[in-house]
Amino acid sequence: MQKTGIWLFAAIFVLIGAIGISMRQGPNAAPGGVVPPAADGAIRISIANTSAKEIWLHQAVDVFNAASRQEGRLQVEGKPVFVEVIQEVIDGKKADYRSGTMVTDTLEDRIKPTVLSPADETWIAKLNKEWQALHKAPATTGQAAVIARTPLVITMWQSRARALGCWPTVQEECTWETIRALASNPSGWAMVGQPA
Repeated sequence: MQKTGIWLFAAIFVLIGAIGISMRQGPNAAPGGVVPPAADGAIRISIANTSAKEIWLHQAVDVFNAASRQEGRLQVEGKPVFVEVIQEVIDGKKADYRSGTMVTDTLEDRIKPTVLSPADETWIAKLNKEWQALHKAPATTGQAAVIARTPLVITMWQSRARALGCWPTVQEECTWETIRALASNPSGWAMVGQPA
């Protein structure tokens, strides 16, 4: 995690996100989804990404890598930028990272990505806190750009949702704090009058 040039990598990551959102296949895109190897002298950066964004990010990276070979606006001092997605091996197969493993592997120097893209901002906070404790320096130089949001949904029986004040309309007591208290309460659903 180097501080120098972090703005460049953040800008590139945001640009990859913009390309991924538009997913326009222009004349410079690689044919058939095959990504050519990095050009000689290319600036190489790596991204550790989570499996929730795997398909989207790989498509965006493929388009970016192909375009960077040709387009000056995607180069640094005339050199193309080549992005590589770092993956872990799960059950003998390569796959994009799970957030917890990504943070642990980074903290333990098993991977040294230029950019980390976990599934949730809480993983960034965990990385920053533990990196600071290990290295006596921050892992980043500023707030990371949010390129995607993961919706969190909790499903439950209607009787349970009613007991929490979440059905048929949301009441004041229907909060994440209430759900956290319920999850950590040894008596479980009895806490809200629904013993099971």
